[in-house]
Amino acid sequence: MAVDIKWHKKNVLITFSGQLISDDIFYPNKVLISDPRFANIRCILIDLSQVTTTNLADDDILVLKALDSSATVWNSNIRMAIIAKNEVSNMLADKYMSLMKNSKIEIRKFSKDVDAKNYCSENHIL
Repeated sequence: MAVDIKWHKKNVLITFSGQLISDDIFYPNKVLISDPRFANIRCILIDLSQVTTTNLADDDILVLKALDSSATVWNSNIRMAIIAKNEVSNMLADKYMSLMKNSKIEIRKFSKDVDAKNYCSENHIL
């Protein structure tokens, strides 16, 4: 599994590819929360479209939910765009979004990269 994190102004693009394991989904949290730019992030674009398989347990998604929800203490203005194009990525996105439905983070799922980028660029965020 590969995880790539790129900053662009007040946005972050996180791209996952290959097999997704628990260490991979927690790594971006460690990187983002420890970065002083975190407080100014406006949109996190998560690209799951290249994920081919996963061995994540339901508990892994619950821990991720807890980490992401608690991060709103430092930044309550985050929007999240998830790119999901295949069965595996759609299943992951739907499960995560279901758990995060009462979160302060506004989350949307997209099947097209351009739509996700447009969502992040609304109100000149990008």
